[in-house]
Amino acid sequence: MSTEIIQFHQRNGRFPMCSTHSFEERRIGNLLKRFRQIAESNTLDQNVAELDAKFTRDVWAPTSSRSSSSRSSSSRSSSSTSSSTSSSVGFMNAKELHAMERVNELVEFYKQHRRFPSQLGSNPEEKSLGFWLLRIRSTLRGKGEHHVLYESVCSSLDNFFGRNVWCPSPNANEEKSLENARSVIQFYEEHGNFPSANSTSNSVEETKLGQWLANIRRAERGKTTTSTLYDSVRDLLDKHFTRDVWCPSNDVNEQESLENARNLIQFHNQHGRFPSDYSKYQEERRIGKWLSRARKSIRGKGVSVLYDSVRDLLDSYFGSRGIWCPSNDIKELKALENAKTLIQFHNQHERFPSGKSKDPEEKRLGIWLSNMRSASRGNGGMRLYDSVRDLLDSYFGSRDIWCHNETSVSSFSTSSSLDSVRELINFHENHNQNVGIWLQQQRGEEDSDDDTDDGNDVNTGTTSNDVE
Repeated sequence: MSTEIIQFHQRNGRFPMCSTHSFEERRIGNLLKRFRQIAESNTLDQNVAELDAKFTRDVWAPTSSRSSSSRSSSSRSSSSTSSSTSSSVGFMNAKELHAMERVNELVEFYKQHRRFPSQLGSNPEEKSLGFWLLRIRSTLRGKGEHHVLYESVCSSLDNFFGRNVWCPSPNANEEKSLENARSVIQFYEEHGNFPSANSTSNSVEETKLGQWLANIRRAERGKTTTSTLYDSVRDLLDKHFTRDVWCPSNDVNEQESLENARNLIQFHNQHGRFPSDYSKYQEERRIGKWLSRARKSIRGKGVSVLYDSVRDLLDSYFGSRGIWCPSNDIKELKALENAKTLIQFHNQHERFPSGKSKDPEEKRLGIWLSNMRSASRGNGGMRLYDSVRDLLDSYFGSRDIWCHNETSVSSFSTSSSLDSVRELINFHENHNQNVGIWLQQQRGEEDSDDDTDDGNDVNTGTTSNDVE
């Protein structure tokens, strides 16, 4: 039965109440009430032990901590203190139970509205809950001594919200600023944008929030303003947004450049390519020209300014600067194109192109690959760009695969071992080579060697018998 209470607390972040419209919650609340009575009597029970293991006793079965009244006379203070001490050992009284129910109502209100209730609200229930929260905060700050603040109430609120959230700084201006920050967050969640100080929707509340946000932004940028940006307000806004979202740059040109970068990302998502500055469509041509200027700026050319925020946005989206701003070297671009063609050829034929192929394209690609292999070994007059090397290494997994040692292949033709010949035949069969032609060439070389030896004997005109 204690499992139901634990599961209810995990789902709702609070304990069930006995006075509620939900029959299921009321049933579990009565179970909790019975377990609290068992815990009060110090009777051994398995359900009580399970609740103690999950929560501390002060959390799920708090005791009353009502202090004696300050208005009591000195003759009655001892008796009042003794009665208070005896009651603190016992179970919660009716007023403390009522206070815990108000805590649950406050938690539900915050979950539903993402803010605390206001004592100036139009809803009577919200207004009543707001005044109760105001009295709790005043008592905690050392004011309103006529109101009792139970430890169970403070511990429950601290566990769910945190002390600095439900009872912020006693500074009235800071508290009001925090309330405005929460209203801005709520406005953004409902409308998808920040409130405007020049709102045309005839909403006085939006205009006030927009003016407050504008002053906060000015304070964040270090400009003169009548508003103070408290650390608690900055931390709250940073928790829900990034700093450049709720306080973007005040530079109009930077804002326009960021908008162009977002349009570029949107275009790339839709078309899978970058816009062309020679397109017949005006919008694509405009974004393409902006991208060309941004690329020139990052290469140290042109007069356009590329802001750090724009560069970071594009780098974070495309993953690498080499994607949205590739090299401007024509030879390197051509080498990268050859590397991509090589990868495509290997995918289709499962082998590397040959520089002696009858196919002109394969022959050209094979010669280029041979030159790249020589350049990788420090030979030849061709240049192997780092971008090409990284591309081939990343695709083939190892440089030894696409840039193998050619001497290992030539060893096949010079070996007289039968196993080497078989390996060579399998090698040529896997690469669609004509094994018969190769064998015929090998036999022809052996015949030519024999003819050469016979010719030498004929030219000398001597034989082994003659020598003898």
